[in-house]
Amino acid sequence: MAYLLAFSAMSVPPQRTSGLRFYRQIMLAGLLSLTGLLTGAFAQSSQVNLSLTKSISNASPALGEVVTYTVAVTNTGSATATSVVVSDSMALGYSTMQSSTASVGTYSATAATGLGTWTIGSIAPNQTVTLLVKARVDAEGVAFNAAEVKSMDGTDANSIPGNGDLLEDDYDNACFSVPITWYPGDEYTVDKPTGFTSFTWLAGGQPISASSTVASVDANGNLVIKGPGIFSFAATRNACPVSNCCNIIVQPGRTAGLGNYVFEDKNANGLQDAGVDTPIQGVLVTLFQNGSAVATTTTDATGFYSFTGLTPGSSNSYAVGFATPTGFTTTSPLVGSNGAIDSDVNPVTGKTASVTLAPGEFNPDLDAGYIKPASIGDYVFNDKNKDGVQNAGDTPIPGVLVTLYLNGSAVATTTTNGSGLYSFTGLTPGVSNSYVVGFTPPANFSTTTPLSGTDKALDSDADLLTGRSGSVTLTSGENNTTVDAG
Repeated sequence: MAYLLAFSAMSVPPQRTSGLRFYRQIMLAGLLSLTGLLTGAFAQSSQVNLSLTKSISNASPALGEVVTYTVAVTNTGSATATSVVVSDSMALGYSTMQSSTASVGTYSATAATGLGTWTIGSIAPNQTVTLLVKARVDAEGVAFNAAEVKSMDGTDANSIPGNGDLLEDDYDNACFSVPITWYPGDEYTVDKPTGFTSFTWLAGGQPISASSTVASVDANGNLVIKGPGIFSFAATRNACPVSNCCNIIVQPGRTAGLGNYVFEDKNANGLQDAGVDTPIQGVLVTLFQNGSAVATTTTDATGFYSFTGLTPGSSNSYAVGFATPTGFTTTSPLVGSNGAIDSDVNPVTGKTASVTLAPGEFNPDLDAGYIKPASIGDYVFNDKNKDGVQNAGDTPIPGVLVTLYLNGSAVATTTTNGSGLYSFTGLTPGVSNSYVVGFTPPANFSTTTPLSGTDKALDSDADLLTGRSGSVTLTSGENNTTVDAG
């Protein structure tokens, strides 16, 4: 004879240890009593002989599918069985009862325990009664469900109601197996069941050896699953072969990815503008998983980067950190409502906010924008021929007081050097920053005619009345050398 050992539902949730590694526990059924054949305990003269079978409509269902369990009890004796009660179990957390239909009697179940009671009453000789229980499949793993004649009046010819012995014909079980999702670093442990004469764990139908990379057997004989595969066991009990009723199936999960673009925000508006902004190559990008750095890469010639093969799910939180390229500072983050074209880098931490990923998802919205400081300046000159334009005969004027205004407020001053030159550096570019330069006319001078000619690099920009130039906005890294005064 062949005995079947069923797996219980996985009952221990994932627990983090360190890094990417997870350990999950799969418990083998304590529902099985391997007490051996009873001797001298059966009332052979009884005319009642109940046998029970339990089956499932689909032993390999998908998550969310509704399966049907069928429990059938047959009286093959010559006398009527009375006060018959059958107990039925359902794996907590792995299935939810939807409905039940009993051909005879009544059925009730307690959701909190997964236990049900089918009160049949009488079963006549050669009569079969059935119970149909529909349940929704809720979780990955192997779920074990058992049914047994719990009680009856009198005795049965070859079994004892309610003793939990799978070797008797009034006890049966059914199971389903939903493939378990595996990601690199995951491990699952399956406890070795007791009560066997010999026992061997199998991977792909072959005994697990020391060289196996997908599984091993620990010092206590427990199965440690380290990769995808189909796992089962072979055993003997009192010289009879034993096997599991449902294999443990472990499949690679769909991985996820993230990434995108590092750019110079030329107009410093915090957004990626086609035809304006430019990619930044060679930026060091670090991936953080649950707060720990786990991988690095650099942006390519087009400014793009990516991290793939990531484990999805709510237990994995990812963030990306960017090493600020030399000479740059971060642009304004999270501008506008379109996450695909903004910059996500926090100016203080250099990191993005954390994201979680769904299986198969690639998040292309983790971008980083940078700007270079800008500068403004140029030349104050003695316009010898009074034409408003810098000519070969004009000469520089040193020591002229020059004032920089930002959005209408004076923010800095300087004086022209011996060559008549001045400059303001380290300025923040962008459309939100409007710069004006004011010139204090040196003693015995008056302002020449501004904006003469067609070459802005050679004219004078100081207004005759205010002594100030027009407003200037600067782009990332711009050095504006056209604001002159004659």
